Formats: sequence, structure tokens, C-alpha cells
Amino acid sequence: MQRYYREECRIMKERTNWLKEILGGEFLLKEGVKKRLRYVAFLFLLTLLYISFNFVIEQSLRREGSNKRELKELNSIYLTKSAILQYNSTREEVEKRLEQMGSSLKPLRDPPLRIKLER
Repeated sequence: MQRYYREECRIMKERTNWLKEILGGEFLLKEGVKKRLRYVAFLFLLTLLYISFNFVIEQSLRREGSNKRELKELNSIYLTKSAILQYNSTREEVEKRLEQMGSSLKPLRDPPLRIKLER
């Protein structure tokens, strides 16, 4: 039992040492740095590209959200103005405004007559 426990401790130390080497950068200090330099530079470049692409995508998503909000607002303004225009275009409203302006125009009492021409 104790031997099994010691073996587990040794494996855990090896794992943590390996993790400490990678995260601490100690693996770069060992021999063969020149061999790994291209690989590290490649990983660094990929990381920079990943961060920059994420930044660009986040900006475009923010812009898209603000455009959607603006579109909703403009659509509601359009619907409001359209409803006001339809209301103001009704016959009764036009007659009221003509009376307020003092116009001499009066609504027709009889329907218009159709004139037929004989040839």
C-alpha cells in the first residue's frame, strides 16, 4: 500500500515538474533551444493571430448589435410617422384643417356626374 502511495507521489511530482517547466519557460533554457526556437516563434505567431481575429470578430459583433438596435429604432419611428400620416390624410382631418385655415373649399354633397360624349 505504501509503495503504491510513493509511486503515485512520484508520478504527481513528475507531472507538476513537467507543467512547471512548460509554464515557467524552463524547457527553453535546456539544451536544444535553437531547435525549439522556430516552434516557439510559430506558436507565438499563432497566438497573436488568434487574439487579433477574436478582437476583430468581437468588434464586428458589437457593431452588428448596435446596427440592429438602430434599425429597430428607425423602424419604430417610420411606423409612427406612417400612422400619423394615414390619420392626417383621412377626409375628416383634411376637412378640419381646411376649416381651421379659413378655406372656402367645402366637401361635395352630391357625387360627381359622369359626362358621356357622343361620337
